[in-house]
Amino acid sequence: MPSVGEIPNYFDDHSVEVDFYPRIEAITSRSLTEASDKNEENLEPEQLALLDIDELYFELEQFKAERSWHNLNVTKDGIWEVLQDSSWYKLKIPSSELAPSSFDGVERLQRVATELLKRYTERLYKYRKRAYIEPRLEVQELTRDDDNIPETDHYTITVDAGEEQLVRQIEQFADRMNSDDPPPSPFKEVVHFSKPDEHLFEPVLHVKSGSDLTIRPVSLNEGEFRFVNDLGDWCEEKEALLESQDAELYLLRNQSRGKGVGFFEANNFHPDFILWLLKDDEQYVTFIDPHGLVHTGPGDAKIELAQDIKNVEDRLDEPSITLNSFILSPPPTGRSDLDWDRDESWFRANNVLFMNNSNYVQKVFDTLGVLDSTEATSSPQTI
Repeated sequence: MPSVGEIPNYFDDHSVEVDFYPRIEAITSRSLTEASDKNEENLEPEQLALLDIDELYFELEQFKAERSWHNLNVTKDGIWEVLQDSSWYKLKIPSSELAPSSFDGVERLQRVATELLKRYTERLYKYRKRAYIEPRLEVQELTRDDDNIPETDHYTITVDAGEEQLVRQIEQFADRMNSDDPPPSPFKEVVHFSKPDEHLFEPVLHVKSGSDLTIRPVSLNEGEFRFVNDLGDWCEEKEALLESQDAELYLLRNQSRGKGVGFFEANNFHPDFILWLLKDDEQYVTFIDPHGLVHTGPGDAKIELAQDIKNVEDRLDEPSITLNSFILSPPPTGRSDLDWDRDESWFRANNVLFMNNSNYVQKVFDTLGVLDSTEATSSPQTI
């Protein structure tokens, strides 16, 4: 049973990182986010003496209940013990915030401790859960009956009955969509998308933001749609390359919690897509998630999955299977828009790519290192 207060060696290489500069800047309207201005601080005895341990205890109990972590042991003694040890975290915060001169300042200090404890608890639970599941991992074949394959082979599009013209357009479009040469969508709200042809559930539909339509299974959002579209374009360009190397490519929209493939290493993260590349009796299974990065940070568990998934690969002990994970940042966000104090090599090592770079799909396959990209390419194709 995991207990708040224990600090496994795991935290030596997976410390909790919390950056309070963006939040304080939002409150004070001051520019505090220059990398050179960022202090790394610890909670010292004088700050710990100002904390309300009872309040921290109830905050963690609520946090535990929200996540159904019933086997997590939370005690006030454990909270006090973990706060006195600063080895497990990196806290970036102005030093003035740790010397409160008012009740408001003490309240902010309480929030800092609460955030640190929640991040610590989440990481501890993930680590202990992994230790339990590790010996029980196994590879299973994906079948048509798998929960990750939609139960239905059709979409349900719901629209207000009063939108008679739109209803007629949808009906006409549906009649023609399964033809050999399906037409583009005749209405602005829905974009029909059926490439890559080997998507395991097709056609893929995208509903533009602000539409009154709803689609089940869930349609693609803007970032997801762009990725599928760009991947389809890449496949058309690389037809000769794929055929010459006898490579097969398949894409599956990963389902959400309860049905899809998730990673407790990344706080039960379910990446949006699973990409299979089959070549020479080997499977390269790549999890891809178009994910905005403006409101996150370099310590996000979704980003760390790029490293953690290699531990999963080792535990599977299946030499023919290679696992990878990528985070794709949709436009307009670029690397220069993130105040993360990380260089290009860090983003490359953690498989974080920016979709405003026209070459990002190629970078995914370059990272896999499977296809010899020097071979000739040809004109349009589908996979």
